Amino acid sequence: MRTRTLLAPASLVSLLLSCSAEAARSPAIAADALEGLRAHVQELGERSEHGAETVEVQHILISFEGADPRVAATRTRDEAERLAAELFARIRAGKDFDGLVRDHTDDAYPGIYALTTGKPASQDVYPRRLMAPGFGDASWRLAVGEVGVAAWVPVTCPIGWHIIKRLQ
Repeated sequence: MRTRTLLAPASLVSLLLSCSAEAARSPAIAADALEGLRAHVQELGERSEHGAETVEVQHILISFEGADPRVAATRTRDEAERLAAELFARIRAGKDFDGLVRDHTDDAYPGIYALTTGKPASQDVYPRRLMAPGFGDASWRLAVGEVGVAAWVPVTCPIGWHIIKRLQ
């Protein structure tokens, strides 16, 4: 059973400022998905950032128990990583990103955020510097339409894994 807590955009900004049925697949497939996720995170981290001032992204937040008291996830950190790996593999295989956001995010659906390195043009645009560093770093390394992952790291992505699709 999966636990979902919907966060208001302001709550997520402050946070960023049960595995699915497919998790029961063979251990070899799960290990391959984890290996693929970890390799992707490393590769994305080695990329240069593009020069856009503003990006718009949609994301799936996969959190875990104890990551932040405002997220009521009950899965363990290991279960969260496995779920993130599995969802990322499904996205790479062509599954509908928006549908996976709707079904799996620990954030409020649709999980779309505009971020800027400059002065926000409206209340719907968030300064990059107020977001978790790993979230912004991944967002600025993706090409439009590309999906990437910002992995949980206590300092840079403290509330879990973010599977991010750059929309603009």
